[in-house]
Amino acid sequence: MLKKNKEIMDKFYEDWSFSFESREASQRDAFFERVNNWDDQLAGFTAFRFRGQFDEIKPQVKRMITEMLETNIDVSFKSSNKKDESSAKILDGLYRYSMTDNASIEAKSVAARDMLETGAGAWRLVTEYDGIEGEIENNQIIKREKIDEAFARVIWDSAAVKVDKADARHCTVITPFTHRSYIAFAKDRGYDENIPSFQEPGSSYLVFPWLFKDLVYVGEHYVLEKKKEKFHILENPDLNDRLILTEEKYKDEGALLEMSGYALREIKKIEIDECWKYYLNGQEILGKEKIPSRLIPIVPLYCSHTFYRGGELYEGMVRPAKDQQRLYNMSMSFCADAVGQSNLSKPIFFAEQIQGLEHFYQNERDLPYVLLNRVTSDGEPMEKDVQYMQHAQIPPATQFLLDAMRTSMRESLMGGMRPADMQGNISATTVDKVNAPGDTGSTLYMHNLAASLRREGEIFMSMSKIIYDVERDITILSKTNTEQAVTLNTIILDEETTY
Repeated sequence: MLKKNKEIMDKFYEDWSFSFESREASQRDAFFERVNNWDDQLAGFTAFRFRGQFDEIKPQVKRMITEMLETNIDVSFKSSNKKDESSAKILDGLYRYSMTDNASIEAKSVAARDMLETGAGAWRLVTEYDGIEGEIENNQIIKREKIDEAFARVIWDSAAVKVDKADARHCTVITPFTHRSYIAFAKDRGYDENIPSFQEPGSSYLVFPWLFKDLVYVGEHYVLEKKKEKFHILENPDLNDRLILTEEKYKDEGALLEMSGYALREIKKIEIDECWKYYLNGQEILGKEKIPSRLIPIVPLYCSHTFYRGGELYEGMVRPAKDQQRLYNMSMSFCADAVGQSNLSKPIFFAEQIQGLEHFYQNERDLPYVLLNRVTSDGEPMEKDVQYMQHAQIPPATQFLLDAMRTSMRESLMGGMRPADMQGNISATTVDKVNAPGDTGSTLYMHNLAASLRREGEIFMSMSKIIYDVERDITILSKTNTEQAVTLNTIILDEETTY
């Protein structure tokens, strides 16, 4: 295992270095949005008594998360056997039904928030027993599991360049545990409870000590390993049907199929991928388990994703608007500070002007008027004009910053047009389309979400072919959101069902 551990850790450190800058920038974005806007040297640059946070970014992020969760992107499967679409229809229903539980909704919500704020999110597909009866009969179902802070804790294969990471051969998830939860985790799997922690994904720039938690990190390294496997090809000329079965399935079902009219036409031995997960502590492999999938069961979700000079770059909604938000906070804090330290508007008198009449000005009642002395004690006439202390005034530059930063943030986050920028004969319809809430930004986000769901469909299909390998009763969901109980045939999800 030591050789295998070194092989995995060498790949991990290469992957870690490849995406280091993007992860660091994303963690700063998350800190800025989730913890405090006054995150850097700006806090020391200003001398305000009041430092407020007037968040213009968070409402837009929340709006986009809601829009993404409410958008129905249909994932459909198809069968290469055009005469029998039953397997694809059942897979459609299984997928829809699996999306209805709270874990799936939360996984998508967490990934969407990470993606919008930092540029990258992810969730993973896992299998679990379908209740006590399922554990007895070894019947599993597919569930989704959230990955908090995937922008920092999911380390992809550095050779993978596709946005859905379909070309990745390995991926590492850094999972945090409290000491108590880790002991329970280790006992459950028979691991050593007294072990060093895997590499922490955190950043060193954070200056708030209460953010640091005493955690234990475990590396979960997913890898695709090659394996030779036999496939049996059966045909039924009467039904004009063709089936492709694995060696294991052929042993279980081959005789019955041949009795029903199918004939074995060919046996092929090809190289396939098996997915394995290794648990790591940085010094040794704690254990490993086989994942029922031929694909890495992690679904990435990116906002703006690109490469520069060979390095992977991604960003969300926060980073382009951070400078505007900082200046907006600074300007608003300046105004609040000035108002807080400003005096109330008070009249300015010579003492002789209100001598003997002070009670008018000390009284808090709403008097219709107050009196002034007409003459001094010597009989000399007094000036009637009264001057007042002025309220704090907002400098023109501060007002300009407030207006300019709010407009700039709106354009950065929503992509709208200002009336002052509209030149020429632009129709009202065009303006409405451009200025629709999130119109230009949400198009990109929805496109990337659709790409992630397509990838999830491929993973879901790969796992379904493995875990739904015996006849069993399942529940599916139709396109009209109607639940239906069906019996899954042992060969209905054959190797020709595609996505």
